[in-house]
Amino acid sequence: MHRMSAFDSLIQEIEEKIRGLEQERERLAHLEKFLYGSDAAIIITDASGSIQFFSRGAEEFTGYDADEVKGRHISAILIDEGRKSVQNREIRIVGRGGSIRSVRASVSESHGGTVIIFVPGETEADLLVKNALFGVYMLQDGKVVYANSRIGQILGYGKEEIIGRTFTDFLHPGNSEIVERIHAPRGHEKTNYEAKAITKSGEVRYLDITEISVSHNGGEAILGNAVDITERRKAEEALYSSERKYRQVVENAVEGIYRITMNGEFLEANRSFLGMFGYESVDEISSEGKSAWDMYARQDEVREFLKTIKKNGKIRNYGMEGIRKDGRRIFTTQSAVMVRTDDGEFVEGIIQDVTARRKAEAEAEFYNSLLRHDLGNKTQIVMGYLDLLARYDFPEKQREFLEKAYEAVRSGSNLIEKIRQLHQAGEETSMKSINLDKVVKGVMKHYSAEAEEKGITITYEGNARTRVKAGILIDEVIANVLENAINHSGGTEIKILAIAENDLAGICIEDNGRGIPDDVKKDVFRKKFKGKESRGSGLGLYLVRKIVEKYGGRVDVADGENGGTRFNIYFRKR
Repeated sequence: MHRMSAFDSLIQEIEEKIRGLEQERERLAHLEKFLYGSDAAIIITDASGSIQFFSRGAEEFTGYDADEVKGRHISAILIDEGRKSVQNREIRIVGRGGSIRSVRASVSESHGGTVIIFVPGETEADLLVKNALFGVYMLQDGKVVYANSRIGQILGYGKEEIIGRTFTDFLHPGNSEIVERIHAPRGHEKTNYEAKAITKSGEVRYLDITEISVSHNGGEAILGNAVDITERRKAEEALYSSERKYRQVVENAVEGIYRITMNGEFLEANRSFLGMFGYESVDEISSEGKSAWDMYARQDEVREFLKTIKKNGKIRNYGMEGIRKDGRRIFTTQSAVMVRTDDGEFVEGIIQDVTARRKAEAEAEFYNSLLRHDLGNKTQIVMGYLDLLARYDFPEKQREFLEKAYEAVRSGSNLIEKIRQLHQAGEETSMKSINLDKVVKGVMKHYSAEAEEKGITITYEGNARTRVKAGILIDEVIANVLENAINHSGGTEIKILAIAENDLAGICIEDNGRGIPDDVKKDVFRKKFKGKESRGSGLGLYLVRKIVEKYGGRVDVADGENGGTRFNIYFRKR
């Protein structure tokens, strides 16, 4: 009985151990399944190095199936110089097809075997390098052992076409010798240089390269990054080409071109400027102790020039008398702008030598004034004699001839007067505040008799307080328009009204005559334009527009309310 009891206890103990073994087996199977499905690459060998476990992460990393490598020696896929238990060490794995990849791994060894664990997925640093906007590569023994996707994009190659090739295979032949010298062993020194690369399609790309020596797999390597600067280089070359063309334009310009600081220091002066003043170079001017402003005869002109350009930022056609190296005086006109930078203020300008033109204009003015004076005098003499002849009782035919002669002389006299007014308009520079109402009334009084003789009534509705900014020729403006209406409109009424518009004020002169066709209106202010029946000079309305615009106003023509013509004359309010 006792023996049976002991036997039963033994059987019960065996059954419990069997149940324990089955539970352990299930636990181990569950653990194996869990480890196999892990993202980590896990490789377990026995004591002899035979692979016993190969996870799915290891399959994906190497390209092998677990069934292919189980039972094979670990050296078939692992290149390692002596395996030791260590955390985060670098190992090299041989994948399907013989590709070798380096990875950081944890290796644990015991008498029972080896456990190798690494994460084949990309780390944050790996992702940054892989997706960097610049090319990243590693060279060892002159060959590319790593290249990210960007370097492939720059060169037009796939990564597999780059790995294993020498770096100089991708460079312009003219750069190869330089790069080989740079890649000579030099310790951990950093180098930066530019190189021309040749893409797969044969295009030249410019690279800005930075390299440093590093240790890799027990040997020296070069880690580099390459930035594609082709577009920048092209832009720089285009800018250089543009600057060169600009430089040629400046140097070959007929006008003098300069850049000068406010205190007269030359920053730039072209050949025409130097030749204008009789110098060979800016240094020659400086050697005489002269500033740019010392080259002008009147310092009050210089001060006014600088004052104006500083106030307005620019100046146009400003006259200044210059002094050449040989002492001769020249007359110049300058147009310039003020330029302000962080380095200060300076003047950029264009200068012209107008000495010959000024001399020619002076001579022309002398002869013109002489001609106007003599012709005016002779005309007055002729008109005086014609007035005397008109007192005699001539037959009708002879009196007709006398009237024609008188009209021709009067027309010539009017032409001389118009030319005088045009010349005066060109020279007039001063303006003042003028009571427009008084001017209009004065002109009306002068022409009232002539209008009454032709059966024309003139009315005026003005504003006694209207003041405008104008010069001494304002009377001529109103007189010319009024005279034109009296002599050429064919009407019986002329109305003069005060008008205003924003900062302008003036008058309109409107008749009830035959009017001006639309296709003619656009030409009435043109120089020497005359109507078909007009015997005038064609300068009257041209003179009106020239003077009004010089005073800052405007004049226009439109149809009148009663079928005639309306002239609107505006001046700036004062």
